[in-house]
Amino acid sequence: MLEVNNISKMMDIFPVINNVSFTVEDGEMISICGDPYGGDLVLQAIPGLLQVKRGYVKLDDAIIAGHGMTKKSEDYVGVFSYISTTGTLLWEKSFDYNLKFRAKWFDNYNTQRALDTLEALAPGFNRRKRASSLGEQDLAIAAFALGMGMEAKYFLVDNIWKDIQDGTIVEKCLAILEERKQQGCAVLVVMDEHFLCGPGREHFKRILYMKMGALITDATPQTSVDKPLELLIEEWKRVAK
Repeated sequence: MLEVNNISKMMDIFPVINNVSFTVEDGEMISICGDPYGGDLVLQAIPGLLQVKRGYVKLDDAIIAGHGMTKKSEDYVGVFSYISTTGTLLWEKSFDYNLKFRAKWFDNYNTQRALDTLEALAPGFNRRKRASSLGEQDLAIAAFALGMGMEAKYFLVDNIWKDIQDGTIVEKCLAILEERKQQGCAVLVVMDEHFLCGPGREHFKRILYMKMGALITDATPQTSVDKPLELLIEEWKRVAK
């Protein structure tokens, strides 16, 4: 089990993460929405990519990230697959180079699964083109495919969907994440409300709604509330004011 306990982060004088706590069980697929950046920063704090002001992140019985920790334990390299358009690829390198780099860096990296994911999302993708020369959609697809090659226990997917114009590709990405969930992995996805109420509707049984860096609600609309998701989000917005 993953436990996020009372983490906080300030930028200038503003709390971008404000006493956020939640737990994630194996085989869960959770969406974080609301704040433009709050969910993204929570995702970065979980594997220790972002230093927090207070609080900690615990994996099973071990604290792996948190206030005062400046070095990540080698024991947890590869446990998390953090997927974003800015943090996944070596910017001036091609997809093929990034793929080889990951296979060399991570002992159990699944190169074939990354290639299969890329082929499913974008047949004919130019794997030799530099990442910095790709369009936004191709960059997001490349980042997702590389991230899915990780033999990880937790998949942390930043808001790559905003760069994907084709809704069928978003659906395919979510279906691939669903497969990883069925295999016992946990999935945390930052997703705008537009996508959450559209392609993401059927995939998330838990939604964490954030406002001003704070966690406003942790809800399970598809299983416990007899209301359309759009109305629930509007209610959460009113509560958050």
